[in-house]
Amino acid sequence: MKTKTYFNNLRLVVNTKKDTNIVSFNIFVGIGSKDDPSGSYGMAHFLEHMFFKSTKTKKYQEILNQLDNMGVSHNAYTSTTKTCYYFKCISSVLEPSVQLFSEMFFNTSFNRNEVEKEKKVILEEYKMDEDDQSKKAISNAFENIFYNNEFGHSIIGNPTSIKSITSEKLKRFKEKYLPSRVVISISGNISFKKAEKLVKKYFADKFGKEKTEIEYNKYQNINIKSKYIAKQKDNKQSVVYILYDFKEPDLKTISMYKIYFSILGDGLSSKFMSKIRNELGLVYDIDAGASRMGKNLMGEIMFATSNEYVKLAIKAIKEILDSCANGEIDKEELERAKNKLLTSIAFSNESNSSIASSNGSSILSKGYIRTDKEIEQEVNSITIQDIKRVAIEVASNQNFVVSSVGKCKKQDLMF
Repeated sequence: MKTKTYFNNLRLVVNTKKDTNIVSFNIFVGIGSKDDPSGSYGMAHFLEHMFFKSTKTKKYQEILNQLDNMGVSHNAYTSTTKTCYYFKCISSVLEPSVQLFSEMFFNTSFNRNEVEKEKKVILEEYKMDEDDQSKKAISNAFENIFYNNEFGHSIIGNPTSIKSITSEKLKRFKEKYLPSRVVISISGNISFKKAEKLVKKYFADKFGKEKTEIEYNKYQNINIKSKYIAKQKDNKQSVVYILYDFKEPDLKTISMYKIYFSILGDGLSSKFMSKIRNELGLVYDIDAGASRMGKNLMGEIMFATSNEYVKLAIKAIKEILDSCANGEIDKEELERAKNKLLTSIAFSNESNSSIASSNGSSILSKGYIRTDKEIEQEVNSITIQDIKRVAIEVASNQNFVVSSVGKCKKQDLMF
Protein backbone atom coordinates (compact mmCIF):
# COMPACT_ATOMS: atom_id res chain seq x y z
CA MET A 1 0.00 0.00 0.00
CA LYS A 2 1.37 3.41 -1.04
CA THR A 3 0.11 6.96 -0.61
CA LYS A 4 0.75 10.32 -2.25
CA THR A 5 -0.28 13.90 -1.55
CA TYR A 6 -0.39 16.05 -4.70
CA PHE A 7 0.62 19.72 -4.97
CA ASN A 8 -2.91 20.90 -4.10
CA ASN A 9 -3.40 18.42 -1.20
CA LEU A 10 -5.47 15.94 -3.17
CA ARG A 11 -4.56 12.56 -1.67
CA LEU A 12 -4.13 9.14 -3.28
CA VAL A 13 -3.85 5.69 -1.71
CA VAL A 14 -3.14 2.60 -3.81
CA ASN A 15 -3.23 -1.07 -2.88
CA THR A 16 -1.78 -3.20 -5.71
CA LYS A 17 -3.05 -6.77 -6.11
CA LYS A 18 -1.60 -8.64 -9.07
CA ASP A 19 -3.68 -11.79 -8.60
CA THR A 20 -6.83 -10.18 -10.01
CA ASN A 21 -8.02 -8.48 -13.18
CA ILE A 22 -10.33 -6.13 -11.26
CA VAL A 23 -9.76 -2.57 -10.06
CA SER A 24 -11.86 -0.73 -7.48
CA PHE A 25 -11.74 3.07 -7.73
CA ASN A 26 -13.22 5.19 -4.92
CA ILE A 27 -13.51 8.98 -4.75
CA PHE A 28 -14.02 10.08 -1.13
CA VAL A 29 -15.07 13.66 -0.42
CA GLY A 30 -15.05 14.96 3.14
CA ILE A 31 -18.40 16.64 2.63
CA GLY A 32 -21.52 15.08 4.08
CA SER A 33 -24.80 16.07 5.67
CA LYS A 34 -22.87 17.87 8.44
CA ASP A 35 -22.03 20.46 5.75
CA ASP A 36 -25.62 21.03 4.62
CA PRO A 37 -26.65 24.70 4.81
CA SER A 38 -29.34 25.50 7.37
CA GLY A 39 -32.74 25.20 5.72
CA SER A 40 -31.33 23.13 2.84
CA TYR A 41 -30.84 19.84 4.66
CA GLY A 42 -30.22 17.00 2.22
CA MET A 43 -27.96 19.09 -0.05
CA ALA A 44 -24.94 16.76 0.11
CA HIS A 45 -27.18 13.77 -0.63
CA PHE A 46 -28.92 15.61 -3.50
CA LEU A 47 -25.52 16.50 -5.01
CA GLU A 48 -24.56 12.81 -4.92
CA HIS A 49 -27.68 12.02 -6.98
CA MET A 50 -26.79 14.67 -9.56
CA PHE A 51 -23.33 13.13 -10.08
CA PHE A 52 -24.87 10.44 -12.29
CA LYS A 53 -27.03 12.84 -14.32
CA SER A 54 -25.91 14.78 -17.39
CA THR A 55 -22.62 16.65 -17.76
CA LYS A 56 -21.91 19.69 -19.90
CA THR A 57 -21.02 17.41 -22.83
CA LYS A 58 -22.91 14.14 -22.17
CA LYS A 59 -26.56 13.35 -21.59
CA TYR A 60 -27.76 11.10 -18.78
CA GLN A 61 -28.51 8.08 -20.98
CA GLU A 62 -25.20 8.46 -22.81
CA ILE A 63 -23.32 8.23 -19.48
CA LEU A 64 -25.26 5.12 -18.43
CA ASN A 65 -24.76 3.46 -21.81
CA GLN A 66 -21.01 4.12 -21.74
CA LEU A 67 -20.67 2.66 -18.24
CA ASP A 68 -22.75 -0.39 -19.14
CA ASN A 69 -20.91 -0.92 -22.41
CA MET A 70 -17.65 -1.18 -20.46
CA GLY A 71 -19.23 -3.45 -17.85
CA VAL A 72 -18.54 -0.96 -15.06
CA SER A 73 -20.26 -1.51 -11.71
CA HIS A 74 -20.85 1.86 -10.06
CA ASN A 75 -22.66 3.59 -7.21
CA ALA A 76 -22.37 6.29 -4.54
CA TYR A 77 -23.45 7.06 -0.99
CA THR A 78 -23.66 9.98 1.39
CA SER A 79 -23.09 9.82 5.14
CA THR A 80 -22.98 12.43 7.87
CA THR A 81 -19.26 13.07 7.35
CA LYS A 82 -18.51 12.15 3.72
CA THR A 83 -19.69 11.35 0.21
CA CYS A 84 -18.21 8.50 -1.81
CA TYR A 85 -18.44 7.87 -5.56
CA TYR A 86 -17.07 4.53 -6.66
CA PHE A 87 -16.80 2.02 -9.46
CA LYS A 88 -15.30 -1.38 -10.18
CA CYS A 89 -14.11 -2.53 -13.59
CA ILE A 90 -11.70 -4.83 -15.40
CA SER A 91 -8.23 -3.32 -15.74
CA SER A 92 -8.43 -2.99 -19.55
CA VAL A 93 -11.17 -0.33 -19.31
CA LEU A 94 -9.78 1.49 -16.28
CA GLU A 95 -8.57 4.65 -18.02
CA PRO A 96 -11.77 5.35 -19.99
CA SER A 97 -13.73 4.66 -16.78
CA VAL A 98 -11.58 7.13 -14.82
CA GLN A 99 -11.93 9.66 -17.62
CA LEU A 100 -15.72 9.36 -17.54
CA PHE A 101 -15.88 9.66 -13.74
CA SER A 102 -13.66 12.73 -13.98
CA GLU A 103 -16.08 14.24 -16.48
CA MET A 104 -18.99 13.50 -14.14
CA PHE A 105 -17.11 14.87 -11.12
CA PHE A 106 -15.96 18.18 -12.61
CA ASN A 107 -18.62 18.93 -15.21
CA THR A 108 -22.00 18.13 -13.64
CA SER A 109 -24.51 20.22 -15.58
CA PHE A 110 -27.10 20.83 -12.81
CA ASN A 111 -29.74 21.11 -15.52
CA ARG A 112 -32.84 22.69 -13.93
CA ASN A 113 -35.25 20.18 -15.44
CA GLU A 114 -33.16 17.28 -14.17
CA VAL A 115 -32.92 18.83 -10.70
CA GLU A 116 -36.71 19.11 -10.57
CA LYS A 117 -37.14 15.49 -11.72
CA GLU A 118 -34.60 14.29 -9.18
CA LYS A 119 -36.54 16.02 -6.40
CA LYS A 120 -39.40 13.63 -7.09
CA VAL A 121 -37.03 10.65 -6.91
CA ILE A 122 -35.53 11.80 -3.59
CA LEU A 123 -38.97 12.52 -2.12
CA GLU A 124 -39.91 8.93 -2.95
CA GLU A 125 -36.69 7.78 -1.28
CA TYR A 126 -37.68 9.85 1.77
CA LYS A 127 -41.11 8.18 1.91
CA MET A 128 -39.48 4.75 1.58
CA ASP A 129 -37.21 5.51 4.55
CA GLU A 130 -40.15 6.82 6.57
CA ASP A 131 -41.95 3.51 6.03
CA ASP A 132 -38.90 1.47 7.08
CA GLN A 133 -39.20 0.86 10.84
CA SER A 134 -35.51 0.15 11.36
CA LYS A 135 -34.26 3.16 9.40
CA LYS A 136 -36.72 5.44 11.16
CA ALA A 137 -35.75 4.20 14.62
CA ILE A 138 -32.07 4.76 13.78
CA SER A 139 -32.54 8.22 12.24
CA ASN A 140 -34.66 9.37 15.21
CA ALA A 141 -31.92 8.25 17.60
CA PHE A 142 -29.12 10.04 15.72
CA GLU A 143 -31.14 13.24 15.26
CA ASN A 144 -31.86 13.34 19.00
CA ILE A 145 -28.43 12.42 20.32
CA PHE A 146 -26.82 15.05 18.05
CA TYR A 147 -29.69 17.52 18.35
CA ASN A 148 -27.43 20.47 19.28
CA ASN A 149 -24.84 20.28 16.50
CA GLU A 150 -24.24 19.81 12.78
CA PHE A 151 -24.67 16.02 12.97
CA GLY A 152 -28.25 16.37 14.18
CA HIS A 153 -30.31 16.26 11.03
CA SER A 154 -31.30 13.62 8.49
CA ILE A 155 -28.88 12.86 5.65
CA ILE A 156 -31.69 12.85 3.12
CA GLY A 157 -33.36 15.98 4.51
CA ASN A 158 -37.11 16.50 4.78
CA PRO A 159 -39.82 17.33 2.20
CA THR A 160 -39.55 21.08 2.82
CA SER A 161 -35.76 21.22 2.59
CA ILE A 162 -35.63 18.88 -0.44
CA LYS A 163 -38.15 21.03 -2.33
CA SER A 164 -36.12 24.17 -1.54
CA ILE A 165 -32.98 22.89 -3.30
CA THR A 166 -32.27 24.53 -6.66
CA SER A 167 -29.73 24.20 -9.44
CA GLU A 168 -28.02 27.40 -8.28
CA LYS A 169 -27.77 26.18 -4.67
CA LEU A 170 -26.25 22.89 -5.81
CA LYS A 171 -23.65 24.71 -7.91
CA ARG A 172 -22.60 26.82 -4.92
CA PHE A 173 -22.51 23.79 -2.63
CA LYS A 174 -20.29 21.92 -5.10
CA GLU A 175 -17.64 24.60 -4.46
CA LYS A 176 -17.01 22.84 -1.12
CA TYR A 177 -15.44 19.97 -3.11
CA LEU A 178 -11.89 21.26 -2.63
CA PRO A 179 -8.90 19.03 -3.48
CA SER A 180 -7.81 18.94 0.18
CA ARG A 181 -11.17 17.31 1.00
CA VAL A 182 -10.78 14.57 -1.61
CA VAL A 183 -9.10 11.18 -1.26
CA ILE A 184 -8.91 8.75 -4.17
CA SER A 185 -8.47 5.16 -3.06
CA ILE A 186 -7.66 2.40 -5.57
CA SER A 187 -7.25 -1.33 -5.03
CA GLY A 188 -6.59 -4.04 -7.58
CA ASN A 189 -4.56 -4.81 -10.65
CA ILE A 190 -2.78 -1.47 -11.08
CA SER A 191 0.72 -0.25 -10.27
CA PHE A 192 1.23 2.78 -8.06
CA LYS A 193 3.03 4.55 -10.93
CA LYS A 194 0.10 4.10 -13.31
CA ALA A 195 -2.44 5.11 -10.65
CA GLU A 196 -0.41 8.21 -9.81
CA LYS A 197 -0.37 9.33 -13.46
CA LEU A 198 -4.09 8.65 -14.01
CA VAL A 199 -5.13 10.59 -10.92
CA LYS A 200 -2.82 13.50 -11.77
CA LYS A 201 -4.18 13.72 -15.31
CA TYR A 202 -7.88 13.35 -14.57
CA PHE A 203 -8.19 14.82 -11.05
CA ALA A 204 -5.19 16.67 -9.57
CA ASP A 205 -4.54 18.82 -12.66
CA LYS A 206 -8.25 19.55 -13.15
CA PHE A 207 -8.56 20.87 -9.59
CA GLY A 208 -5.81 23.38 -10.32
CA LYS A 209 -2.80 24.52 -8.30
CA GLU A 210 -4.53 26.23 -5.39
CA LYS A 211 -3.46 24.50 -2.17
CA THR A 212 -6.13 24.34 0.52
CA GLU A 213 -5.78 23.09 4.08
CA ILE A 214 -6.61 19.48 4.93
CA GLU A 215 -9.34 19.20 7.56
CA TYR A 216 -10.22 16.22 9.75
CA ASN A 217 -13.39 15.39 11.64
CA LYS A 218 -13.84 17.00 15.04
CA TYR A 219 -15.38 15.46 18.14
CA GLN A 220 -19.05 16.42 18.48
CA ASN A 221 -19.94 17.29 22.05
CA ILE A 222 -23.05 15.48 23.32
CA ASN A 223 -25.23 17.13 25.96
CA ILE A 224 -27.99 14.58 26.41
CA LYS A 225 -29.03 12.34 29.28
CA SER A 226 -31.07 9.16 28.78
CA LYS A 227 -33.68 10.25 26.25
CA TYR A 228 -36.57 8.02 25.16
CA ILE A 229 -38.52 8.36 21.90
CA ALA A 230 -41.51 6.21 20.92
CA LYS A 231 -42.87 6.84 17.41
CA GLN A 232 -46.26 5.18 16.99
CA LYS A 233 -46.80 2.91 13.98
CA ASP A 234 -49.50 0.27 13.64
CA ASN A 235 -47.23 -2.75 13.18
CA LYS A 236 -47.21 -6.13 14.89
CA GLN A 237 -43.68 -5.54 16.16
CA SER A 238 -41.77 -2.60 17.55
CA VAL A 239 -38.21 -1.94 16.43
CA VAL A 240 -36.03 -0.67 19.28
CA TYR A 241 -32.66 1.02 18.75
CA ILE A 242 -30.39 2.05 21.62
CA LEU A 243 -27.61 4.49 20.73
CA TYR A 244 -24.75 5.43 23.06
CA ASP A 245 -22.12 8.13 22.71
CA PHE A 246 -18.76 7.67 24.44
CA LYS A 247 -16.22 10.38 25.04
CA GLU A 248 -13.40 10.66 22.49
CA PRO A 249 -11.28 7.53 23.10
CA ASP A 250 -7.79 6.44 22.11
CA LEU A 251 -7.27 3.70 19.52
CA LYS A 252 -6.94 0.82 21.97
CA THR A 253 -10.09 1.88 23.81
CA ILE A 254 -12.01 1.80 20.52
CA SER A 255 -10.96 -1.83 20.04
CA MET A 256 -11.98 -2.58 23.64
CA TYR A 257 -15.48 -1.22 23.01
CA LYS A 258 -15.78 -3.16 19.74
CA ILE A 259 -14.86 -6.36 21.54
CA TYR A 260 -17.25 -5.72 24.43
CA PHE A 261 -20.21 -4.99 22.13
CA SER A 262 -19.32 -8.13 20.17
CA ILE A 263 -19.55 -10.13 23.40
CA LEU A 264 -22.98 -8.58 23.96
CA GLY A 265 -24.57 -9.00 20.56
CA ASP A 266 -22.50 -10.46 17.74
CA GLY A 267 -23.80 -13.88 16.73
CA LEU A 268 -25.81 -16.72 18.23
CA SER A 269 -23.31 -17.30 21.04
CA SER A 270 -23.48 -13.68 22.26
CA LYS A 271 -24.94 -12.78 25.64
CA PHE A 272 -28.01 -11.08 24.19
CA MET A 273 -28.84 -13.91 21.80
CA SER A 274 -28.25 -16.59 24.43
CA LYS A 275 -30.57 -14.93 26.94
CA ILE A 276 -33.13 -12.92 25.00
CA ARG A 277 -33.62 -15.22 22.01
CA ASN A 278 -32.60 -18.72 23.08
CA GLU A 279 -33.76 -18.64 26.71
CA LEU A 280 -36.63 -16.13 26.75
CA GLY A 281 -37.79 -16.42 23.11
CA LEU A 282 -38.50 -12.67 22.86
CA VAL A 283 -36.71 -11.88 19.59
CA TYR A 284 -35.67 -13.46 16.34
CA ASP A 285 -32.48 -11.39 16.29
CA ILE A 286 -30.71 -8.81 18.46
CA ASP A 287 -27.45 -7.11 17.49
CA ALA A 288 -24.91 -4.91 19.21
CA GLY A 289 -21.83 -3.11 17.89
CA ALA A 290 -19.51 -0.15 18.29
CA SER A 291 -18.12 2.06 15.53
CA ARG A 292 -16.82 5.55 14.80
CA MET A 293 -18.95 8.40 13.51
CA GLY A 294 -16.45 11.10 12.75
CA LYS A 295 -14.36 11.26 15.94
CA ASN A 296 -17.25 10.10 18.13
CA LEU A 297 -17.43 6.48 19.27
CA MET A 298 -20.97 5.15 19.12
CA GLY A 299 -22.38 1.97 20.65
CA GLU A 300 -25.63 0.48 19.40
CA ILE A 301 -28.11 -2.24 20.32
CA MET A 302 -31.02 -3.13 18.04
CA PHE A 303 -33.88 -5.62 18.12
CA ALA A 304 -37.49 -6.11 17.02
CA THR A 305 -40.13 -7.84 19.10
CA SER A 306 -43.89 -7.99 19.61
CA ASN A 307 -45.18 -4.75 21.11
CA GLU A 308 -46.15 -6.44 24.37
CA TYR A 309 -42.63 -7.91 24.81
CA VAL A 310 -40.64 -4.68 24.52
CA LYS A 311 -40.59 -4.03 28.26
CA LEU A 312 -39.40 -7.58 28.98
CA ALA A 313 -36.63 -7.35 26.38
CA ILE A 314 -35.43 -3.98 27.73
CA LYS A 315 -35.39 -5.43 31.25
CA ALA A 316 -33.31 -8.40 30.06
CA ILE A 317 -30.82 -6.07 28.31
CA LYS A 318 -30.44 -4.01 31.49
CA GLU A 319 -29.87 -7.16 33.56
CA ILE A 320 -27.16 -8.37 31.17
CA LEU A 321 -25.40 -4.98 31.17
CA ASP A 322 -25.49 -4.92 34.97
CA SER A 323 -24.18 -8.50 35.27
CA CYS A 324 -21.29 -7.65 32.92
CA ALA A 325 -20.52 -4.56 34.99
CA ASN A 326 -20.39 -6.87 38.01
CA GLY A 327 -17.68 -8.93 36.33
CA GLU A 328 -19.69 -11.74 34.71
CA ILE A 329 -17.54 -11.98 31.58
CA ASP A 330 -15.17 -14.88 31.06
CA LYS A 331 -11.97 -15.33 29.07
CA GLU A 332 -13.64 -17.66 26.55
CA GLU A 333 -16.08 -14.88 25.58
CA LEU A 334 -13.18 -12.43 25.25
CA GLU A 335 -11.16 -14.76 22.99
CA ARG A 336 -14.20 -15.49 20.84
CA ALA A 337 -14.86 -11.77 20.34
CA LYS A 338 -11.18 -11.11 19.53
CA ASN A 339 -11.22 -13.87 16.91
CA LYS A 340 -14.38 -12.46 15.33
CA LEU A 341 -12.84 -9.00 15.04
CA LEU A 342 -9.58 -10.26 13.53
CA THR A 343 -11.46 -12.62 11.19
CA SER A 344 -13.66 -9.78 9.91
CA ILE A 345 -10.50 -7.83 9.05
CA ALA A 346 -9.06 -10.85 7.23
CA PHE A 347 -12.30 -11.35 5.28
CA SER A 348 -12.34 -7.71 4.18
CA ASN A 349 -8.83 -8.11 2.78
CA GLU A 350 -10.19 -10.60 0.23
CA SER A 351 -12.19 -7.86 -1.48
CA ASN A 352 -10.73 -5.02 -3.54
CA SER A 353 -13.87 -3.01 -2.85
CA SER A 354 -13.50 -3.43 0.93
CA ILE A 355 -9.80 -2.54 0.84
CA ALA A 356 -10.37 0.59 -1.27
CA SER A 357 -13.23 1.65 0.98
CA SER A 358 -11.34 1.06 4.23
CA ASN A 359 -8.13 2.76 3.04
CA GLY A 360 -9.94 5.79 1.65
CA SER A 361 -12.06 6.26 4.77
CA SER A 362 -8.98 6.04 7.01
CA ILE A 363 -6.97 8.61 5.05
CA LEU A 364 -9.97 10.95 4.85
CA SER A 365 -10.88 10.79 8.54
CA LYS A 366 -7.49 10.29 10.20
CA GLY A 367 -4.74 10.90 7.64
CA TYR A 368 -3.14 7.48 8.09
CA ILE A 369 -3.79 3.74 7.74
CA ARG A 370 -3.04 1.22 10.44
CA THR A 371 -1.54 -2.09 9.38
CA ASP A 372 -3.25 -5.40 10.10
CA LYS A 373 -0.28 -6.35 12.28
CA GLU A 374 -0.66 -3.21 14.39
CA ILE A 375 -4.35 -3.91 14.89
CA GLU A 376 -3.72 -7.58 15.68
CA GLN A 377 -1.11 -6.69 18.33
CA GLU A 378 -3.47 -4.16 19.86
CA VAL A 379 -6.41 -6.59 19.95
CA ASN A 380 -4.31 -9.36 21.45
CA SER A 381 -3.07 -7.00 24.18
CA ILE A 382 -6.59 -6.44 25.50
CA THR A 383 -7.23 -8.24 28.78
CA ILE A 384 -10.34 -9.41 30.61
CA GLN A 385 -9.75 -6.55 33.08
CA ASP A 386 -9.91 -4.06 30.18
CA ILE A 387 -13.27 -5.46 29.07
CA LYS A 388 -14.70 -5.47 32.58
CA ARG A 389 -13.74 -1.81 32.89
CA VAL A 390 -15.57 -1.05 29.63
CA ALA A 391 -18.61 -2.96 30.91
CA ILE A 392 -18.74 -0.70 33.98
CA GLU A 393 -18.43 2.41 31.78
CA VAL A 394 -21.26 1.26 29.49
CA ALA A 395 -23.59 0.39 32.39
CA SER A 396 -23.06 3.80 33.98
CA ASN A 397 -23.14 5.85 30.74
CA GLN A 398 -26.15 8.18 30.57
CA ASN A 399 -25.37 9.63 27.13
CA PHE A 400 -27.86 7.49 25.24
CA VAL A 401 -31.11 7.57 23.29
CA VAL A 402 -33.63 4.73 23.16
CA SER A 403 -35.73 5.03 20.00
CA SER A 404 -38.64 2.83 18.98
CA VAL A 405 -41.03 2.61 16.05
CA GLY A 406 -44.15 0.54 16.66
CA LYS A 407 -47.02 0.40 19.12
CA CYS A 408 -45.01 0.19 22.34
CA LYS A 409 -45.20 2.98 24.90
CA LYS A 410 -42.45 5.34 25.98
CA GLN A 411 -42.43 3.90 29.50
CA ASP A 412 -41.74 0.43 28.08
CA LEU A 413 -38.34 1.69 26.91
CA MET A 414 -37.13 2.92 30.29
CA PHE A 415 -33.89 1.38 31.56
